Amino acid sequence: MEAYTKPTKQLKTIAAFLTVTLPLSVFAQNPMVYPAQEQRPDQMSKDRFECHNWAV
Repeated sequence: MEAYTKPTKQLKTIAAFLTVTLPLSVFAQNPMVYPAQEQRPDQMSKDRFECHNWAV
């Protein structure tokens, strides 16, 4: 049986960094929607809404 070794300071720093930054990346997600076949702005808005609802 191997002896347990305490996490190093570097590992703790990396874990703290990931704990802070990964949840923030959720807020940065904004889907890019491009018009297809000269869609009207209201159709693009509807498509964006439906895409968002499907994704979450």
